[in-house]
Amino acid sequence: MTERDYFLRLEGRVSRELAGMRRRELQHLWCDGFIPEAFDVVGERCRVTGRVWLTFGDGRQECWNFVVYVGAARPREAVDWAVLVPAEDVTGWLSLDFETRFLKVDPLAAHADRELS
Repeated sequence: MTERDYFLRLEGRVSRELAGMRRRELQHLWCDGFIPEAFDVVGERCRVTGRVWLTFGDGRQECWNFVVYVGAARPREAVDWAVLVPAEDVTGWLSLDFETRFLKVDPLAAHADRELS
């Protein structure tokens, strides 16, 4: 999987994660495209940063900043993008800050999704 393919798949995965959120106001959001701008090695981790378009249930779009943590420090060409797409049965990998309009994806923080009793 190429980096471009990864971000196309991540767009759909983020949208499905939002649709499954318990907070109803989040269920009407969806991701409408990632624009990766930088690949950085910071300490022992690497990340991709850029802009992402979020669409709200009323059709309004906002451009936010994002970061995707891609694991241990290594060259961009050595990243296995396929393993970074969060599985459908995990959660905890996505966070949104509405105040700063910032979306964070940390695939390594994913954990099994459990229904509340």
